[in-house]
Amino acid sequence: MKKTVATLILLLILFALPLAASAANASASLTGPATVRAGDTITVTFALNGNNLYGVEGTFDFNPEHLEFVKSESKVASPWLCELNDEKKIFIAYDNSLENPISKKTDIFALTFKVKSLDVGTEVTVLAKDILVAYKENPDNDPIDVDIDDATYKFSVAAPKSSNADLAGITVLNGTLTPAFSKDILEYSVTVPHTVEKLDFACTAADSKAFITTDEPPLQINATTTITITVRAENGSTQTYTIKVTRLQDLNYQPSSNANLSSIVVEGFVLSPAFDPEVTEYVVWLPYETTSITVLGTPQDKNATAQVSGGDILIAGEDNPVTITCIAEDGSEKKYLIIAKRAAHGATETTAPDTTDTTTLPPETTEAETTAPVTTEPVENDRNGISGLLTFFLCIITLAVGFIGGFYYRIHYITKKRQRRVTRNRLR
Repeated sequence: MKKTVATLILLLILFALPLAASAANASASLTGPATVRAGDTITVTFALNGNNLYGVEGTFDFNPEHLEFVKSESKVASPWLCELNDEKKIFIAYDNSLENPISKKTDIFALTFKVKSLDVGTEVTVLAKDILVAYKENPDNDPIDVDIDDATYKFSVAAPKSSNADLAGITVLNGTLTPAFSKDILEYSVTVPHTVEKLDFACTAADSKAFITTDEPPLQINATTTITITVRAENGSTQTYTIKVTRLQDLNYQPSSNANLSSIVVEGFVLSPAFDPEVTEYVVWLPYETTSITVLGTPQDKNATAQVSGGDILIAGEDNPVTITCIAEDGSEKKYLIIAKRAAHGATETTAPDTTDTTTLPPETTEAETTAPVTTEPVENDRNGISGLLTFFLCIITLAVGFIGGFYYRIHYITKKRQRRVTRNRLR
């Protein structure tokens, strides 16, 4: 009898060994972000690892004074299903087909929380417990439920992200920074000779987690260029420092006195006469409907500037002056004048009149000839007389032609009529 009992116990132990070995191969885990701060929203993922696993169930837990539950979400793909009861904090996932067991680490579900306002260093825990997995030793066996160890996710509340967007220093190697650097002073200036094309400087952030960006336009001669330094703190806040760099002019440089324009454009209209840099007065003809014009003047010298005055309000039926002042690099000026002639109300013609000079100049005369009096009135009278005679003769000729034409037509008509009568009498 004793031998029989011992044999049965041995068989049970041998039968249980593979189950224990298989159960030891299954494990669960909870993972989340490594660094968490108060106010963060975090996602904690439950994963299952092992071989021939066909299902898992259990509960999850957390301290509601530390975390505010937001939502749960299944992570398994078909034919697996995952059911979560957020209120009771229960989860269950299983292979709905019993043909796709888990054989590697697989995410089952995820929990989303918002971290409450906790002190730095507070320990926070999310726990998955009472976990049972269903597995098969081989495809012919039925699944067996086995307990596995709890899964835990822990973190300590980290300090808030730094808002420090200060600079620790600015060093200029080819100029002098004015005033001396201070983290609270945001605007500086530097003056450099004309030979310096780029400001050589370096800057350092006060916080090692801050990020620095700079904008450095080319330095223009005899001008001031603004360089910006932007510091972005760890939490995203920014602060901008500026350096205004004045690049001096070459002492031997002679500024240009060219105050000519290279072109004048009146948008939508034609300038009269055609533009010539040496011509300073122009006309533009406008319809009544045009109440303003846009005038553009382009200097010949790139260092010169052009200023336009007028053209925004045009009075109908009047000459409206528009002035373009070209200012040369050395300060000298040249003015161009455009007369904008806006048609009066009701006018239909806006075409510029023909300005061609058709006057015939008299031949040159000697001094003796110019002393003789010149009378133009009789000439005018003679012209009028000749003009009257021509008109009279033209009228006589017109009447004569009309009379002869009418007489010829009458004779022709009577002759034709008589011929038709003779023809009818013969036919009878």
